[in-house]
Amino acid sequence: MVVILDKKLRREIDKKIQSKYIQEVYKMVEADFSGSFLNAENADDGAVIIIVGKAVIEEKTGKTGDYTSTNIPIEIDSKPKIYSPSRESGQRMVKAWGSEMDAWVGKQAKIKHVLKQVSGVTKTYIEAYPIA
Repeated sequence: MVVILDKKLRREIDKKIQSKYIQEVYKMVEADFSGSFLNAENADDGAVIIIVGKAVIEEKTGKTGDYTSTNIPIEIDSKPKIYSPSRESGQRMVKAWGSEMDAWVGKQAKIKHVLKQVSGVTKTYIEAYPIA
């Protein structure tokens, strides 16, 4: 089952996630200001993520129009984060684990850093590779 949230409800959920995240940061000696979403800054190349909750589909509006974003609650190094997979990572996960995202809870994936050129700028992105 996939849940589609409106923007207002998503903001409320984000506040709760950030609140939990802030509580976790205060328990740590080392602060992490990389945000609540998984990115190349807070995920080392080769790190393993664990899916800890059901995916949420969010409707968004961007420069090119409306689109949906899949947000998956994960843990990396015992820290809660949200992972929004690229199309390619999503396709790999579907191939490995099936299209029913609720069944992905408890699954693991390895993170790889990938250089991509977008709008003439080369950036480091992350891709997930399912661990069977």
